[in-house]
Amino acid sequence: MVGLLNACGRHLLKHGHVIRVRAVQAIAIFSLMATFIHILETVQSLIVLKNNADKESAITIKAPDVLSLTKDGRFIHLKGAIDFGVTKDVTQLLTTHPEVTGIILDSSGGIVYEGRGLFKIIKEHGLDTYCFKNCSSACTIAFVGGAGRFLGENAKIGFHQYQHDSDKVNPVVNIKDEQKKI
Repeated sequence: MVGLLNACGRHLLKHGHVIRVRAVQAIAIFSLMATFIHILETVQSLIVLKNNADKESAITIKAPDVLSLTKDGRFIHLKGAIDFGVTKDVTQLLTTHPEVTGIILDSSGGIVYEGRGLFKIIKEHGLDTYCFKNCSSACTIAFVGGAGRFLGENAKIGFHQYQHDSDKVNPVVNIKDEQKKI
């Protein structure tokens, strides 16, 4: 930035193009200010996200109560919240049990990115998805990844828009863009 401003000064002395030089200097200063403002917004967003994560870590999301194979070994049963690491755990089960053909989902939701991860794994392995009780929020993302999707007679499936706790700060991730991906 300093080099650019110095070059503008030399150009002004040598060629005398005042309007061009001032325009370049103004753009450079505006760019610097915009960058600084963006950095402040990002830092502020990260602080808010960290504080929210600290609050949430003490409550709500927990690892699945049960992540197991059915007795016949053909299905994975995921029961409980979809938390960090679930995709990795399901991948491990699929690696050690290639005979698995489907996954039973019983979850009220959890981490959206883990729901997406499950979607990819389910799709890649051509698994069928089943819900006999409840599949809501992030669970629905995993559910729609199934080659075949089956709902039991009393099953409830619940879709909703993305949510973000803070309306005061521009989040690091654009919620509307992320929702469109889904």
